[in-house]
Formats: sequence, C-alpha cells, structure tokens
Amino acid sequence: MNNSVGLSRGMELISVVVFDLRGRTCSTEATRIHGSAQVDVSGLSTGVYVVRATDQEGRISMARFVKQ
Repeated sequence: MNNSVGLSRGMELISVVVFDLRGRTCSTEATRIHGSAQVDVSGLSTGVYVVRATDQEGRISMARFVKQ
C-alpha cells in the first residue's frame, strides 16, 4: 500500500496542495527536497484527488491521483 505521492520539478517547489474533487483542501503537508516532494496521503479516504504544485517561478502543475 502506497501512502505517499511523489512530485518532481526542475525548480524548487514552494507549495504543494491536495484537493478532493469538490475543491476542498485536504492536505498542504509535503516533505521537500530540491526539485521534488513527497506528500503523505495516508490520512485521506479512498477516492480521487488533485494535487497542485507551484514552483518558485510561479509555474503551476496539477495532476490527478486515486487513493486506494
């Protein structure tokens, strides 16, 4: 069982937020390493979520994932 979601960018991530499909913020916690982050999703219920990562240049990346 995987309880984390990994993110990777070429630049330093400054914000990582997880939302449910209704747009509610579920998590803003992330362990950051230059250019990447691990988000602990162990406390989330089963379902589909969206993660939004913002780097220091203000670029935003979004991805959807399923928590089983």
